[in-house]
Amino acid sequence: MSGERIEGRTLRLWVIMQAMFEHAHVGVTLQMLEELTGRSRSTIWRDLNLLARAGVAYEEDNDDEGRKRLRLPKASLPRLLLLPKHMLAITVARRTLSALEGTSMLDAYDDILSRIGRPAPRADLSPEEAQLVAYRRMVEQGFERGVRLRILYLNVGQTAPRQREIDPLAWQWVRDEVYLLAFDHGARAPRSFATTRLRGVEVTDAPVSTPPSPAERPWFRLSDDLDSLPAYRVTLELSPVAFAQLPSRPLNGSQRLEPRPDGTAVLTAQVAGLWKTAEWISSWGADVRPLHPPELVEMMRDWARRCAAAWGA
Repeated sequence: MSGERIEGRTLRLWVIMQAMFEHAHVGVTLQMLEELTGRSRSTIWRDLNLLARAGVAYEEDNDDEGRKRLRLPKASLPRLLLLPKHMLAITVARRTLSALEGTSMLDAYDDILSRIGRPAPRADLSPEEAQLVAYRRMVEQGFERGVRLRILYLNVGQTAPRQREIDPLAWQWVRDEVYLLAFDHGARAPRSFATTRLRGVEVTDAPVSTPPSPAERPWFRLSDDLDSLPAYRVTLELSPVAFAQLPSRPLNGSQRLEPRPDGTAVLTAQVAGLWKTAEWISSWGADVRPLHPPELVEMMRDWARRCAAAWGA
């Protein structure tokens, strides 16, 4: 076999294994592998047989539409060969990401550590933390099965949780908080839910309305970018000092100002999520006061109370 043919087959084998790794939750179809490699089905089967002879076993089953799906069972995956510094880096990362307990992201770290003979120690969880992990596990079931969830969610400023029916889409980690990105059927729009505000999770048998393809679904997004969070229209009151200094410290490009005769001003803006706006307000101290929405007002009041308690005021 020529070097060019060997290189082409090696590349195909890598693409096939990578596809089965990435889509281990649902498996890959032969049509997907044909599209990824640009080769015929018979060539794909020969490549799969070669992988099997090399010790990379795979499982086969049929989906609801009768299509054959292939996946790599965990037991067939090769053991990792890592240097000591690699093992140390993974161990430190696992401890640093303990806030993700109960999600598939942390499960992946635990799987790696167990394969190299260094299982992650289990931290003692409070009853509240254990309940949160259980809720996240149930959300993971929704991801895996592609079904709707019925959740009880406590919004900021509310005293009792409300029931929501959602299609789970992805996890997102923002400011040490794990959010669930989902389609809210009641609101008929995408929404984000802080998992610490979950008060109940039920996995239903109803399939999600429009499931994204495995290639499109962002299973986990580690980002401080809140563009995917709900849009809010905020209203803030600026002192004369904040009004004068605003050109050098703007909130964002959508802000609009309404000056007042006494030197103060009212600022309105469209924002994604509330955390960055809350940080911006807190940087001004008493020179910026939130007026709307109620969630932002309560967030800043809570921040002020915690500051007063910490400073003994």
